[in-house]
Amino acid sequence: NDGLTDGEEIIDHHTNPLQADTDNDGLTDGAEVLSHRTNAAHPDTDNDRLTDGDEVYRYKTDPKSADTDRDGLTDADELSCRYQTNPLNPDTDHDGVIDSKDKTPAEKCAGCGGGGIPPYESGSQAEPPKAEPASPPAPTPPPAAKPRKKFAKDIRFKLDSDEFDLTAPETRQNLEELLAYMQESCDNLSVMIEGHASSEGPSDRNRELSDLRARRVQAWLLEQGVPAAKIRGAIGYGSAQPRVKEPSPAAARKMSRDRLEDIRRLNRRIEVAVLRDCETSNG
Repeated sequence: NDGLTDGEEIIDHHTNPLQADTDNDGLTDGAEVLSHRTNAAHPDTDNDRLTDGDEVYRYKTDPKSADTDRDGLTDADELSCRYQTNPLNPDTDHDGVIDSKDKTPAEKCAGCGGGGIPPYESGSQAEPPKAEPASPPAPTPPPAAKPRKKFAKDIRFKLDSDEFDLTAPETRQNLEELLAYMQESCDNLSVMIEGHASSEGPSDRNRELSDLRARRVQAWLLEQGVPAAKIRGAIGYGSAQPRVKEPSPAAARKMSRDRLEDIRRLNRRIEVAVLRDCETSNG
């Protein structure tokens, strides 16, 4: 109920058809794709440290531009305690000098820690209007609805490819366990194969590669005789839905390669989302 058909989400936008707001940024996937033209699988399209939802509803800044008023300061910097300038006006104090060239004190508000982003307050300057919903909220699901079952499988692939790495013993073991589950389950079972990646590397490539790997698992299951009706489809989410939080670039540089890899490998996974379970298929 996010305004996009399940097919559009899976094929065109790589969003989650079971979740109205795939990236949890406060905008529904439909609003991002149809109204704001933002990335529905990334919570911060312009990488300015403000979520797309906050930009649209709270600050009225452009979620596709890191510097809405083009004054040389990012929207997040203007809203921070260091500047407290208006991200919608390149010359907040109307003195003829754009905000990035204007002298500002290092701290303008107490208790903010120097870099936080408080609610926008600019004294006599016009404040961004309060958030107003752009569209009616999605209908609340029935209280009796149960959350979808989902489980992960550690299926390894060769570097930067969708070819199974069968030298890793867990790959064959997990493929066989998944095959047994699919073959032994009732005929009414329906699942979605999902691919997920760690955050290293370009996000577009991560999404593409995770999609290829999910489709490779789907193809392998079909080759082994799993009925096509049991697999609704395959989709890759890249690094948009991590299982664990990965360290920041600065923190990662201080970690050993093995420790960093132990964390990242948790986010590289194939997940099976059960859309219709045998226990409820007749309900």
